Amino acid sequence: MRFLTILIALFAALTLCIPLAVTAVLDPPAFSADAGAPQTSEPAASVSAPAQAASAPARAQTRPLTPSFCILDRSTGEIRTVARLDFIRGAVASEMPADYAPAALAAQAVAAHTWAVYQTEHRDPALGEADFSADPSHDEGYVTKARFFERYGDGAEAAWQSICEAADFAQNRLLLYEGEPALCAYHAMSAGRTEDAANVWQASVPYLVPVESEGDLLDAHNEATVSFGTAQMRALLTLAFPDASLGDDPAGWIAVGARSPSGYVTEVTVGGAAVRAQQLRTALGLRSTDFTYLYENGVFTFTTHGYGHGVGMSQVGANYLARQGATAEEILLHYYPGTELAEFG
Repeated sequence: MRFLTILIALFAALTLCIPLAVTAVLDPPAFSADAGAPQTSEPAASVSAPAQAASAPARAQTRPLTPSFCILDRSTGEIRTVARLDFIRGAVASEMPADYAPAALAAQAVAAHTWAVYQTEHRDPALGEADFSADPSHDEGYVTKARFFERYGDGAEAAWQSICEAADFAQNRLLLYEGEPALCAYHAMSAGRTEDAANVWQASVPYLVPVESEGDLLDAHNEATVSFGTAQMRALLTLAFPDASLGDDPAGWIAVGARSPSGYVTEVTVGGAAVRAQQLRTALGLRSTDFTYLYENGVFTFTTHGYGHGVGMSQVGANYLARQGATAEEILLHYYPGTELAEFG
């Protein structure tokens, strides 16, 4: 069955390109905090169907694989035609540190490949002739080999070899749900359990549901704090939520309501107006919607857990599973329950 497209507002650029420190600060940034979200402006729809896990890759020879992708460069406005294998390599190079375990890199390569194919079949009319958009000059979505070598410096040759091996594995494989390419959302790191897509994009997807990702909690940078002065907070909230009524007491400007079972905030009010937690996250540049805050002595201090929208595969979690001996297929089926890894050609 072909899935209905789902609604998503793309996050502001600053939340897409903040570098993530995994076990040490990565220099330069290795991947985006938020990735794999659908690029579409069509109305949201609920997608529901029975999920059934697959235990082994299915060989399907009826679907011709896309030879190339038409990618809108967000920096230049140009549409580039990128060969399938080159895109997969560039996507892995952009989205995951090259020193991650081989199985994690392979899982990332399959997820990126499948996401790209999904986008070609659910194009956003606003993108014109492009299948989807990216910003390779800012390492968002995919990067060219030349850009990667320029950015990586010493060790680039060995790192690129690891990326190419992952891409070779993925170039004839897709993750399918009921015979169709899955919407393989992925993110940097969860707060210990991934989030339901319905809480982020207001659309239910049967394989984008919460799963355990305990390896994320072992990462030294899972928790982070950021602070804002009162004047700065008023300016940010007023800009993002012009209808909010911010009173004289800053302690009452933001009220956190319900949380999802995974721990992410789902209900929040700003100046008495109900807003989505993702909107507040974007407005303040928070790492995730799993947050708490304290207002004291004229300063708002936010503490977050995880990094990214939390939906689908956690990249830090995938690396943890790989280092515990999980295969790329096992990683994918864990984070996208009910899907199957299909091999073509």
